[in-house]
Amino acid sequence: MCSILLVCAGGFSTSMLLQKMQKAADEQGVRVQIEACGTGDVSYFKHYNILLLAPQTAHLEEALKEQYHMPILLIDGLDYGSLAGAAVLKKALEKYSE
Repeated sequence: MCSILLVCAGGFSTSMLLQKMQKAADEQGVRVQIEACGTGDVSYFKHYNILLLAPQTAHLEEALKEQYHMPILLIDGLDYGSLAGAAVLKKALEKYSE
């Protein structure tokens, strides 16, 4: 099972995206654990297989890659804004499989 952590600045829109992603996973029969946290909750990062960064946290991408040595995906702004849970889930699983 893949564990995914959505990282954002505020949390409201990310929690809605999380729900859409979980719904897509359930409909597709994909077993995933998806949670969300703010950028200040870095202690959680190491417990996940992949980090998904909300567009407003793009400036953290390189530093997080260097620090955590794990797959990190910057969520596409259009996918994020339209709450395209299935699309974000697909991209996350593809990145995790690389």
